[in-house]
Amino acid sequence: MKAPSFWIALLYLVLPALVSSHWQTGEPNGEQKENCALARQDGHWYDVPCTEQHHWVCEKEP
Repeated sequence: MKAPSFWIALLYLVLPALVSSHWQTGEPNGEQKENCALARQDGHWYDVPCTEQHHWVCEKEP
């Protein structure tokens, strides 16, 4: 069974060093219509079309 990928939210203007350190080599690749970020099981981030269906990760206070 394939492990799920998850949508993630990015605030590049606030955390540029943190954000840039997790991208897969060659990502973001500047392709059109890839305006969302996805975290995969390999620990890297990918830019993908926002129309793809993936799970969401939400933060909940204890």
